[in-house]
Amino acid sequence: MLQQTVIPPGVRSPAPVDVQLTTGQAVRVGGLGLTGQFEANVFRFLVTTRQALGLRAVPRFENQLLGGALVLTNGLYVALEVKYRLGWDTACRSNWQLEWFLRRHRRGRHPYHLGLVVFGAFRGDWAIIRNERAVGWDHWYRGHAGFHGPRIHIGLAQFTEQRLWPYPARRLG
Repeated sequence: MLQQTVIPPGVRSPAPVDVQLTTGQAVRVGGLGLTGQFEANVFRFLVTTRQALGLRAVPRFENQLLGGALVLTNGLYVALEVKYRLGWDTACRSNWQLEWFLRRHRRGRHPYHLGLVVFGAFRGDWAIIRNERAVGWDHWYRGHAGFHGPRIHIGLAQFTEQRLWPYPARRLG
C-alpha cells in the first residue's frame, strides 16, 4: 500500500468564472442558510462602499474554491475568502483555500500577493475573551496569517455592524 503509485482519473469541473459586481443588487445569495446570506451581505457591503474603502473592483468568484477578490485603486489584487463563523477548523480551511489560490495565481495577468479572510464571529474556544479581545484574533495571527514558501500575508477582518473591523488593540470581538 505504501509503495503503490496511484494516478486518479481526471475530474471535470465547471470553468472558473469571475462575476464583476457593480451594484449591491447584483449580489446573489448562495444557498438558503445563514452562511450564504452572510457572504452576500459582505459582498454587498464591499461593492456599495468600494470607493470609500479604496477599491476599484470587487469580483466574486465561481468554481475557484475562493469567494472573490478585492482590486485596490493602486492596482493591487487581494484574494478574498468569507467565513460566517471562524474557529480552528475554518481557519485551517481558509488558509488552505487562499494558499491554493495564491500559489496558482502568482504569475499571469493579475498576480495576487495578499489574502484577506472576512468573518462574522469567532466560535468555540476562539471566542474566549482574554486581554479584552477574542483569542481567535491571536490564534489567527500566530498560526494562520501566512504559509510556507514565499511569504504571503493573509489578513483577517471581522464584518459586523455594517463595518469591517481589523485586529483590535482593545475591542471585544
